[in-house]
Amino acid sequence: AALPSPTLPPLHDLTLRRGHNSIPVSSKAWSSTQVTERQVAQLLETISHSNFPTAILVTTGTFSPNARQLAAKNSIELLDLPSLLLRIAAVQLPNENFFAIHSWLNKFTTQAHISNPHCQLCENPLLFQPATSTTPALWICPVHPSPSTQRLARNDIIHLPVHA
Repeated sequence: AALPSPTLPPLHDLTLRRGHNSIPVSSKAWSSTQVTERQVAQLLETISHSNFPTAILVTTGTFSPNARQLAAKNSIELLDLPSLLLRIAAVQLPNENFFAIHSWLNKFTTQAHISNPHCQLCENPLLFQPATSTTPALWICPVHPSPSTQRLARNDIIHLPVHA
């Protein structure tokens, strides 16, 4: 499947990456309302317009039966608050609080390995191309610069100096 147009905003909140595998994650912070089939369908749209094999939808609320059914048919993993807390407990160290970010952020930032994304065709690191007046900021493969291998850069998290 072709990648979405680089000019479209992402239809999910987070992309988990390990090696060359990517999974989009969408979160819905609803404690009193159920996530419906419509929200699952929106995440399914992300999958159908990209090369993502699956996706994850997280909520602090619950999922409607129709949402669960659509997700099960389409490789979308659903995580409600009890499921999320079980996963956190499985990896959390004794006396560690994942929600107290200040307690682990320094260790994470000094030990995290952050690298450029890689081309889906040749696995070369993508190069950052800053936005211009006519194009958005992009990650582009130096070997395969076609639109199908480009990735939209997240301007809200990239803070690079502007060079004239």
